Amino acid sequence: MTASRHMERYFKMSAYALLIAALMIAVIAFFVSPLRDPNFVPAAANAGATVSWLTPERYWRAGLNILAIALATNVVVLRWLSVRSSRTPTHTSRNLLHRLFQFISLCGLWLGVFYGTWFVSMYYLLWQYILD
Repeated sequence: MTASRHMERYFKMSAYALLIAALMIAVIAFFVSPLRDPNFVPAAANAGATVSWLTPERYWRAGLNILAIALATNVVVLRWLSVRSSRTPTHTSRNLLHRLFQFISLCGLWLGVFYGTWFVSMYYLLWQYILD
């Protein structure tokens, strides 16, 4: 097995691990949500996690940012490895333009995955009244 295949396998496994971590965070947010408290009133400005050490919003936002950055980077590296392994020789005059297009598309992929993950996660935490 080549080094490229080893790296591709490693990044696939880490992508699965990140998705499992995202699901675990969603389950934890569900169980520590103030919606589970019978005395909770949504418009009374008493949102936040019911567990004291998860109450600061900065922990949730930092975890959300780390997860989104890690997942976006992992997906882009997987895509880059698959593009690199299937590369065919091209003419040198078109090579620079082709590489520029690949770079721009990888940046767009990173931004799309990052903001998609970030917005979905933020919406979920707001929906569970973890964040105000």
